[in-house]
Amino acid sequence: MNKIRKIVKNDIEVLKEVLNKVELFPAEMLDEMISDYFNNPETEEVWFTSIQDNKPISIGYCAPEQLTDRTFNLYAIGVQKKTYKDKESERNDEFCRRISPK
Repeated sequence: MNKIRKIVKNDIEVLKEVLNKVELFPAEMLDEMISDYFNNPETEEVWFTSIQDNKPISIGYCAPEQLTDRTFNLYAIGVQKKTYKDKESERNDEFCRRISPK
């Protein structure tokens, strides 16, 4: 089972590879986008990833909604396609093929 955790600096290079694969936004933008998260101890931003085989396979970003209390918006989420194959994912793939418009 994958573990979801906050992003750490050591994840950045692998997350850039993830971004290049999922094409969520240009990977070269990540350093600037995530800088407040790493450099500002007061930030309320949340950057997270899912770990599989000790390697990040996804990226997510949330931030508080202004003028609200404890409300966050999910601004970005990207997950590498088919990072593993098991019976469950094979059934899901087959289901998606059957319901997808031709």
